[in-house]
Amino acid sequence: VYIDRVKHELDVIKSAGMSGYFLIMQDIFKWCRSNNILVGVGRGCLSGDSQVFTKRGVLHLKDVTVGDDVISSDGQYHKVTNTMNYNISEDLLEIYRYYDNTPIKLTKDHKVLASKDGISIEWLKAEDLNKNDWIFTPKINREVLLNNQLDLSDYCECKKTFSFSDDLCEINSYAGHRNEQLVSKKIHKRFIDLDDQFYTLLGIFCGDGCFSSSSSNNNQVIIACKSKPKSRSFIINWCEKYNILYSIYGGTIYIRSLAIHKLFSTLFYKYKNSSKTKHIPDIIFNSELSKIKAFLYGYNITDGYVGKRTNYYTTTSKIITEDMYKLFMIMN
Repeated sequence: VYIDRVKHELDVIKSAGMSGYFLIMQDIFKWCRSNNILVGVGRGCLSGDSQVFTKRGVLHLKDVTVGDDVISSDGQYHKVTNTMNYNISEDLLEIYRYYDNTPIKLTKDHKVLASKDGISIEWLKAEDLNKNDWIFTPKINREVLLNNQLDLSDYCECKKTFSFSDDLCEINSYAGHRNEQLVSKKIHKRFIDLDDQFYTLLGIFCGDGCFSSSSSNNNQVIIACKSKPKSRSFIINWCEKYNILYSIYGGTIYIRSLAIHKLFSTLFYKYKNSSKTKHIPDIIFNSELSKIKAFLYGYNITDGYVGKRTNYYTTTSKIITEDMYKLFMIMN
């Protein structure tokens, strides 16, 4: 009976002209298995609240849409071509990680990149994992930008307010009924070095900086540095390096340059003068490791501290928490 059934199935495949298809698929599956790529029925699933790293930031799985770029197990961004959502009537497992009290919720048969002995790594079903097993996340592969300078003219479009020479940035302020009266002129350097000093400044702003909320003073970058002599001294030295006007009042430094305000508001484009909207600028994620460390140093001297064996970073922004996690994945 079985032999007759097999012959019938083979005849159907042959008559449909599908013999080559099955041979090709066999070659594909063989290659995938030899390169540690999962094949087979895609049954396992994660809860909709699971976090996914995308180019739009960290998203819940339920919020990922077709066209999003997400980081996969190979550390590369891959474009989402389809999404699936279905209800299940079974208990989900929860995986808790060291230093993280937020569990990963998934079905028992979902595969996890893991190791029992910390040496051999393989895809295991979630139900086969035990306490003290190792689970792995990829080191994010990225394109490192090697730019040496920022040109402030790229961030300042108004020709009446800004003018640029080979090396200098000139900022004009006007008054009067139709803003026709020139009342002040500020001149400082046009090009900003993308060095460790600048990245440290970005970290300091990320921790203690904001923009002026006054319409008459919207050209100021403000950094609170009372009782923080390291950040205060650092900001002053940076401003004087570029001849940028600043003032100090009550332990707060006001960087009085519309061009610098334009630059920082572009880099921190998600920030809406609320601590909960603070984020790490995109430029940090594509920088050399030395510059990432400089940024982290700047953040640490404002919103962190150094323990005996660990650096601590504090924030009220969930976005910064997620950005930090991604940053540490990049740093491996």
